[in-house]
Amino acid sequence: MRRVVPLLFLLLFSPHLSLFARETTPNVPFHDLELRFRDSVTGTGVTPAKILIDGVPFRRFTGDRATLTLERGVHTIAIAAPGYRTIEMKGIIGEEAPLPTTVLLDRVALPETVSPARLKAFAGGEKGMAVIAGYVVDDERGIPLPGAEVSLPGTELGMETDDGGFFILGVPVHTFDPKAPPTGTLLVSREGYVPLRRERVALLPGSQKVYRFRLRAGFAPLPEIIDEAEERGNAAAWAFDERLLPIRPEDLEPGEPNEEADAPPLDLAVPTETNATRPTSIRVGMSCSCRSCSSVLVMSMQTYVKHVLPAEWIATWHYNSLRAGAVAVRSYGGWHALHPIDENYDICSNGCCQTYGEATYPSTDAATNITIGQYLLDESWEIARSEYSAENNNTGCGDCYTGTCLYDPVDCGRGANGHGRGMCQWGSQHWATGAENAGWPRFYIWILLHYYKQYGWYLGF
Repeated sequence: MRRVVPLLFLLLFSPHLSLFARETTPNVPFHDLELRFRDSVTGTGVTPAKILIDGVPFRRFTGDRATLTLERGVHTIAIAAPGYRTIEMKGIIGEEAPLPTTVLLDRVALPETVSPARLKAFAGGEKGMAVIAGYVVDDERGIPLPGAEVSLPGTELGMETDDGGFFILGVPVHTFDPKAPPTGTLLVSREGYVPLRRERVALLPGSQKVYRFRLRAGFAPLPEIIDEAEERGNAAAWAFDERLLPIRPEDLEPGEPNEEADAPPLDLAVPTETNATRPTSIRVGMSCSCRSCSSVLVMSMQTYVKHVLPAEWIATWHYNSLRAGAVAVRSYGGWHALHPIDENYDICSNGCCQTYGEATYPSTDAATNITIGQYLLDESWEIARSEYSAENNNTGCGDCYTGTCLYDPVDCGRGANGHGRGMCQWGSQHWATGAENAGWPRFYIWILLHYYKQYGWYLGF
């Protein structure tokens, strides 16, 4: 983060509305909203069993797509499919035609291919192994692509996807420069499709990450290139200039559970009942130039946090740092779901809002799951716009203080990076591990209230 849901109303028999696509202009009282439905884990197409617009069944859809002709205004759209959790989204129809929208549906049960147990077992207990797994699908048709080649150029590592488009690779990371986490290049190709090349892919020792690669049918002389370092460039934890703060090996080792550290302090009054509106889904602007985006992804709030957290935090950090980060990310996203930056989408997908990454990790998924439904709430019991930045030390109030003059001894002497408001991401890791002046490892609730209670905020369950 820098400095720091969509839908079906349709009058089936109305003389003013048609179920068919038509030319739209700013002078007509309706627009067509084009939706396609995808599996949030595999990226494959999903055919809904039921779609409701403002509680009214909508039946004229085929396969994994639907065109909804909607009046201007705010609509509630619900999509249900067998084996998936029902998602409810909002659709705001204004004067301009809506952007093309993809809706991600969450499975009731995670596929065994990417279960945390299988990914961890694949590494065989090797801490110096980075596991990369995922699915390759046809972007337009939403079908798995068997026989696609996934490789790391310059190495002998590579494999073809199976019938379900699945692949899994183990990348040995024998050496680790603490000032520059190792990176590699991933190349995904298949005959009849434009190759995809992801460069500067972070290879964190002991991590497992899951991708969803979408290939476009056609031919191109050069692959589509995505620089992951640029993609996460504005993500606060990753953007930190490591020359100012050497990373110590203990800061990058996943934390082991500690019952004493996990016990929340008894003197923290945490409200358990609030009247805050809790958004269950969010519309994310994609292909953005800062806050101006050209397409939309709709997903559950849980799926959103699972993609943002590893892009904004570091997935191998201590679990209490990741849990604190999950709540902050969810609160920031939830605030925007209630205060959209555009009628088409609630939030952008880059560092002008929060960075939405393609990959997910079991470690950050676990932090998201264990904090499900938890938000930071302001004095009015509304979801708070929870800012955070990489290193808040010495950003206006001197050494050992954040930019809002909060005493934060774990970051004394560290170079500033960010706006200095809200949670210090590196500070959350230092508190979680008990490093430096922390004294002992802190529970994630303690970390959250340490940074946000100064605003009069609380943690709502």
